[in-house]
Amino acid sequence: MATLVDFDASRFLASWQDGDTPSWVMAYQNRPEGAPRSQRVPGALRVGAHVLAPWKTGARYPATLVDWDGTRFLARWDDGDEPSWVDLADFQTD
Repeated sequence: MATLVDFDASRFLASWQDGDTPSWVMAYQNRPEGAPRSQRVPGALRVGAHVLAPWKTGARYPATLVDWDGTRFLARWDDGDEPSWVDLADFQTD
């Protein structure tokens, strides 16, 4: 556990409760205390899966699913774009 003590417009400085040296972390690497930790959802989608995820335009691009909040996955895009949340419903196909 950590307390976020600073923000530099893209990262948070985490002060670790176990006494480790403070370090910078990205927003998607943080989870508020008490937030759901479920890693699995129905079907093959899960945190850690490498998938073709739907981008804002509807096109699909390679990404790794790095977090799940109960209704959305956080996709870390292979091309280096900033990670973004993708609704589970957007993964459904007709």
